[in-house]
Amino acid sequence: MEIRDGQEAISSSPPTEQIKHNRLRRERKLPSFEEVLERKAEKESLKSEDKSQAKDLFDKAKSDLGSKAVAAINELRRLGIENDLLLTPEFSLLAHGVKAGILGKRPRFDYPRIEDISYVPDPQNPLNKIEIDENGKTRITTLNPSLDTAQAKQKLEDFLNSASKLKSLGVLSGNPKLQKWVEEQAISRAVLESREQVVSDLIDISGAKLVGQENHQDETLDVWETPLGTKFLVKKLTGAKQVSNMIEIWQDEEGRRFVVKKSPPEAKHTLQSEIVQNRIMKLMGLPVPDINLQDIVETSKEGTTTTSSVLVVGFLEGYYEEANPFELSQKYLINQYLQEGLIIDLLLSQYNRRPHNVMMKDGKIAFIDHGAALFSRATGGLKGFSGEVTPENMWDLLRTVPDDNPNADVPVNEAYANVLTIEGGPNGFIRIADPDLLKKSLARLGTLQDQEIRSAVEEAGYPQREDEVIILEGFERKIQSSKDKLSQTIFSYRDPSQSDIEKGYIVDGVLSARFFRDLRWTQDAETTLKHMRNEGIKSYIARTLCQRRDNLIKLLTGLVDLEIKRKQQVTSAA
Repeated sequence: MEIRDGQEAISSSPPTEQIKHNRLRRERKLPSFEEVLERKAEKESLKSEDKSQAKDLFDKAKSDLGSKAVAAINELRRLGIENDLLLTPEFSLLAHGVKAGILGKRPRFDYPRIEDISYVPDPQNPLNKIEIDENGKTRITTLNPSLDTAQAKQKLEDFLNSASKLKSLGVLSGNPKLQKWVEEQAISRAVLESREQVVSDLIDISGAKLVGQENHQDETLDVWETPLGTKFLVKKLTGAKQVSNMIEIWQDEEGRRFVVKKSPPEAKHTLQSEIVQNRIMKLMGLPVPDINLQDIVETSKEGTTTTSSVLVVGFLEGYYEEANPFELSQKYLINQYLQEGLIIDLLLSQYNRRPHNVMMKDGKIAFIDHGAALFSRATGGLKGFSGEVTPENMWDLLRTVPDDNPNADVPVNEAYANVLTIEGGPNGFIRIADPDLLKKSLARLGTLQDQEIRSAVEEAGYPQREDEVIILEGFERKIQSSKDKLSQTIFSYRDPSQSDIEKGYIVDGVLSARFFRDLRWTQDAETTLKHMRNEGIKSYIARTLCQRRDNLIKLLTGLVDLEIKRKQQVTSAA
């Protein structure tokens, strides 16, 4: 499955952009331009006049050149164009922005040049010819007119013309090397600060209805249409081990694709859990697709229509799942972007960060599928969600009982285990493998504000207090059903049913580790339900997340400092 990631700002006070800028600077330890320029000035003995000019150029480039570089890079990436573009100094800067944004790129090719203004691209690259007229205006033509490159051409032309305008200002004209460095800084910082903003808008399918079917390459696809007349072809993803949610890929008439997750009404909480974790991961600067909840109209076989909430997920071209959905490949075992997700999964009580819930591309990753967060289980059931973070709770989230061995105890993924894990089972001990990265993650977690958490929960669309009765009654039925099944397993484990064997509850006539984990989760879910009845679903989730944040920081900070000190002593002794 492929996704496209994006970003949507969360309203808060002070202004969102200021909060986001400050947070990103803290997260990436990005020094201010003034600090970097000061160090460069000391190294190159720059005059105060040069530094003042550099600051002027940086401000202009950051607001104009930087933003247009981001737009151009996003359009190139949408079309799958990620090679270096090195025909002009301006394109060299754009390539610098591509690399600074950690966007994947294929190896550079030596393109045959024609009159120094054009080159022959590889088949994935529709750009062909770049011309600049006597007035300095840029025009781009394409080798393959069948590809829709209009937006990419426009974005690139805007970028090139802005770069040309900056040069005409004559700022730092006496020091071209410094000017190039300042422009590169402006682009790279603009790209770094928006690295997760690949797509900022999702297609609106609100009110869409199924209008028929069409045959495409011997495959029958559903056709949906919105009230505005936009048509979509829909492909169901078969073979995915989804118990609670059906996954579909929708494509509009212009070829734009996105993912739609459908759940039965009794499992809507899994979609809402995805919204909460998605929003908090964005706040923490982690790469996630743009998602939101929308309503579509479904018609039953009997002809009755119902409005259903679906999760609409952005589509990221070229991303892939690991070949083995349960084992990371070697290059991702210490991938820092993946490892930074560990502390947020602990915060959100997300126990299912298996490799198949991460998408990869050229060393980059994107976190997807958060239906096992909060009090939800990935299969649509319920688990406990407590403000207290204990080693047992961490074991639930960082270790897993695999399908092929219901008594095993393995890391949820190897990248997380290379930072933090629990050894010795649910009652074991915490082992910190990378205290430096964990310390950074805890510091970042400490910047997450109560109001930001409340806003993330609010966006998930949980019902108002007066409308919760039916939802809570549904939760109670789910818990009771789970209790009944577990009780039946206890009474009949010496003569197990086929269902118990398939679930892995009974192995060789003995109740398995998976059974006891599910029993504990069901009991904890009952306690969580009582709290939600008392204070409301939204209030309980927000309060519990704030508690978990504080308790995680308190629990792990001392252990991290001790481990750092121990490693320093070992190094000194050596």
